[in-house]
Amino acid sequence: MTSRFPVNVGRLDRTLRLIVGTILIVMVLTDHIGVWGWFGLFMIATALVRRCPIYVPLQMDTLEENHANRQNHDPRNRPH
Repeated sequence: MTSRFPVNVGRLDRTLRLIVGTILIVMVLTDHIGVWGWFGLFMIATALVRRCPIYVPLQMDTLEENHANRQNHDPRNRPH
């Protein structure tokens, strides 16, 4: 069975989502920001499952291995 949302969140992206998401939630709970800070829950959830549904229609990902493969197959990176 193929997932509708493929793994598309890389290591750095995942780490930043966890940090920023946690900060947003703490700021909401301490009344430093408004309800939009609950967006931090979405950030943490997408970091934990390594899937971001927003990336799917944009056809993007932050996986390091995919970017390395793209560079290896890019004709601009071949010696002349």
